[in-house]
Amino acid sequence: MNCKKEKILYRLNERTNSTFHTIKGDNNMNRQSSFALAREWLIGIVLAFIVPLTTYYGFEVFCTYFLKTSDCRQTHFYFYAALAAGITAIILGNFFLNHYLSLMIGLSLGGLFTLIHGYVAYWSQFSLILKFLSLLVILILLLFIAIKRLKK
Repeated sequence: MNCKKEKILYRLNERTNSTFHTIKGDNNMNRQSSFALAREWLIGIVLAFIVPLTTYYGFEVFCTYFLKTSDCRQTHFYFYAALAAGITAIILGNFFLNHYLSLMIGLSLGGLFTLIHGYVAYWSQFSLILKFLSLLVILILLLFIAIKRLKK
């Protein structure tokens, strides 16, 4: 096994909290570590689809039972709920739960999908200044996260 591949596998296994042995010809450990990494990614991707759905249906339940409004889609409050939930999920995934790969992937992508869904649903109803300011805040947040990740 060459040195570069060994360093990459060691870094990936550090993230998944599994052990890695550099014994030559030990393919069983490599299979176990790649299975653990694939499992972490799968959990993260499933979580990424659950976060926006939970936000959307949670908003529908809140709107129907507490606000007593039959058609919540006419209001732009879902955008604000999606914005708050998306930014919160991204911050949680990248700053507080970043030691767990599946939670980091799931919450970060789930927050991003929630933001995209909130924007797509109500984009035509926004003023120009609201579009600009909200996209600027998200751009700054994502740039900050990218710079933080690249420094490691």
